[in-house]
Amino acid sequence: AQAAGEADREDKALELQGTIDALMESSRELDRTNADLRQRMAEQEQYNQELVKLDDMKSRLLGNVSHELQTPLVSIRGYTEMILKGRLGPVSEEQRRGLSTALTNIDRLIGMIDGLLAFSRSEDELGRLHLTIVPLHQLVEECEDQIRPKLGPKSLDLAIRQEQPGILVHGDREKLFQVFVNLMSNAVKYNREGGRIEVVTRKGD
Repeated sequence: AQAAGEADREDKALELQGTIDALMESSRELDRTNADLRQRMAEQEQYNQELVKLDDMKSRLLGNVSHELQTPLVSIRGYTEMILKGRLGPVSEEQRRGLSTALTNIDRLIGMIDGLLAFSRSEDELGRLHLTIVPLHQLVEECEDQIRPKLGPKSLDLAIRQEQPGILVHGDREKLFQVFVNLMSNAVKYNREGGRIEVVTRKGD
């Protein structure tokens, strides 16, 4: 009976040791898994940082290239319009049609570049608002200065009516300016020949 009891204790000791060994192996496997996860997380973080840098480089490149393209195109547009209006000499009807088509395409390119510039600025400023008190009349007048040069090709008339002077707006000045410019640019783009654009400012009810 004593021998049987000792054998049983030895079996239980062996079973316990096996359980301990299995637990220790599981613990080592868990440590290895955690180490692998930490390494993968570090690699992912480095990858994310590289993506942020690349995205920033892309936005800067987009803005720089768009700006560099815009300057010569505006100059080309100005000279094309001067030739079309006969300021540099007589123009035949056939030449006038060709110049009008060229001017339309130049305006289209300038509009696309304006869109790219706006996109690059919006990406750069995404999520960041610089809130200030903005005099509405100043904002509208600046937008008017920006838009008036675009009225000529369609002989459009632009009227600004500020019914209540002294209106103040709480918002991001640059983003408000871009909204107004985009709205007025669309009014120019989709207007008819010889049409009229009217901008009225007043306090809401």
